[in-house]
Amino acid sequence: MARTQSWTGIIVIVVVALTTANDERRASRATRETVLATYVAEAGVRKTLGSLPTAAINALNSGDSLDLGWGDVTSAGTVSGGTVTGTITQNAAPFTPYPVLTCPAGGYTPAALVPLTTGVTYNATTGVLKISGGNTLTLAVPPTTYYFSQVVTSGGSQIVFNNPSNLHVDIWIDDLLNVSGGGFVNTSGKSTMLGLWSCGSSSTSTWTLSGGSGAYFSVYTPNHAVSVTGSGDIWGSIIGKTVTATGGSKFHYDEALGRGPPSGLNPIAGSWAQLPGN
Repeated sequence: MARTQSWTGIIVIVVVALTTANDERRASRATRETVLATYVAEAGVRKTLGSLPTAAINALNSGDSLDLGWGDVTSAGTVSGGTVTGTITQNAAPFTPYPVLTCPAGGYTPAALVPLTTGVTYNATTGVLKISGGNTLTLAVPPTTYYFSQVVTSGGSQIVFNNPSNLHVDIWIDDLLNVSGGGFVNTSGKSTMLGLWSCGSSSTSTWTLSGGSGAYFSVYTPNHAVSVTGSGDIWGSIIGKTVTATGGSKFHYDEALGRGPPSGLNPIAGSWAQLPGN
């Protein structure tokens, strides 16, 4: 069952799916959620465009339309076709892209802070860190900031943090991140406690991530494509040049990350997408 209300520049479509009696509970929930979505949609319109003429809207019959006096169109390219009652602005400036961040001062993480256990190699001069053979690298916290040029895990290897004080940790990378054969394990279970950041603009390599039981983190890499592989889940957020997911991975956005965006980052409404998940 569908109901549509449309005004110039605004279309609100309400769809309610009613199934068999055996699914009555789910149908009831779907109805409630649809009504909630309608209220949210109207609230968003009110907030964005100001107060709606409620009396005129309530007087609408099926198939009626109402000219609200809006209808301006702004495009970063050109506008063609259709009817625009307001002002057309073409070749407007696009949204400001997310900034590429500056790398930490002082060079890569000192070798003394990266224990070279079995399967772990690290060159503090080049900043290349590799863990292979299903082994685990444990990084002590503090320090709360690590800086590498590359981080590569393979064979199910992992990076975990000895973080008894439960401090926030940032991992900065100026080139390649490939943890398709392993991953970061954040034992706190809070994605707000671990951030993976790209810095510098000299590299545009693809970053590859895989999920798992401890994959709680945020990723900020606006100049790198991000590929999420494997079947494990990821909890947190990903900002990338592009983001693709294969292999059955599910992504769960942590709303706590949106309560206090880092300095210099300005979320833009409509510039995000939700990947399939629970």
